[in-house]
Amino acid sequence: MLGKMTDEEFAVIDKKAKAGIILNLSNEVLREVAAESSAKGIWKKLKTLYMKRLVENRLYIKQKLYTFRMAEGGVILMGNNAACKVIGKGTVRIKMHDGVVRTLTDVRHVPDLKKNLISLGTLESLGCKYTGEGGVLKISHGALVIMKARRSGTLYTLLGSTVTGAAAVSISDKSDSDITKL
Repeated sequence: MLGKMTDEEFAVIDKKAKAGIILNLSNEVLREVAAESSAKGIWKKLKTLYMKRLVENRLYIKQKLYTFRMAEGGVILMGNNAACKVIGKGTVRIKMHDGVVRTLTDVRHVPDLKKNLISLGTLESLGCKYTGEGGVLKISHGALVIMKARRSGTLYTLLGSTVTGAAAVSISDKSDSDITKL
């Protein structure tokens, strides 16, 4: 097929291939191959830049991965993709349904949120399991149930109360503004 191709047809294919390669390169890499005039030339330059030094490339990538840090005060994305600003992190103590006080660490303070939320995904990443049945959500760590919540509409309301200072704050009427939500 290549033998029957005219120079003009080859030039069109080469131009499309070159454009396809360029579209997939970062700006830093693009600067390295900018002088090349054909797709074959770009490909050869990329091979000389990246294929020879596999060990160095792996070390560079590992270094970038290990030193990656999220910016302090980065925002969090809500379920509707709305961004809310985090203004601090701290620790919250909650007296659970069974009287045990649990401590939640690395809690983010987000003033734009009207309700307190607990991330089930975060709890799961810490080794917790959760099950829901009959309008009750149970969060357990191993065989121990560490939190319970009762369904209220589409949210689960934590059966517990925030501890302030040395005393637990009891909530008798369980108003939505005072209850931690899951």
